[in-house]
Amino acid sequence: MRQSLFTPLVIWLVVLILGSTAPAVRAFSQLTPLPRDPSPTREELLKEFLREQVRKKHFPGEDDTRYARAFVDLNGDGKKEAIVFLMGRWWCGSGGCATLVLTPEAATWRVVAMVVTTDTPIRVLTARSKGWRNITVWTHDPGAPPYEAELQFDGTTYPLSPRIPVGKNARGKVVISSPEAASSLR
Repeated sequence: MRQSLFTPLVIWLVVLILGSTAPAVRAFSQLTPLPRDPSPTREELLKEFLREQVRKKHFPGEDDTRYARAFVDLNGDGKKEAIVFLMGRWWCGSGGCATLVLTPEAATWRVVAMVVTTDTPIRVLTARSKGWRNITVWTHDPGAPPYEAELQFDGTTYPLSPRIPVGKNARGKVVISSPEAASSLR
């Protein structure tokens, strides 16, 4: 007898609980999602860093600066450095444009190297110098045909100007193929 009275009571409680929570469940499912994490992305941090570099140089007409970038762990520390090919009237000349190599530092970037007279494609090689991966860029001397030059890290930086032609068997991967996909600093 006890069981027959107990079963309807349990069923009635379950229906009561489910019935009263259904509107709350529906209301909860209709809530707007929480906003995205407000911390800036690596791309946003890079763009702000580049804007600051342009401001520091006091270049007028900074709005024409464009950049192509690649994130690659160059020194094997598990953090990706940035290779940035800069384009615009203040970054390019008859021999090519500037390429920056940046390493992450706290919530910003630090310039490891600025290499002038470079062009794409830019490759990262499997070979290393002083613990950092070698990089290749295209360059040319006035009146000479373009050639692929290898940049080797010297323990502090990469060379300011590319001069060493890359070896024939240099294995690596293209990380910036062309300036076609460049972004504006605006």
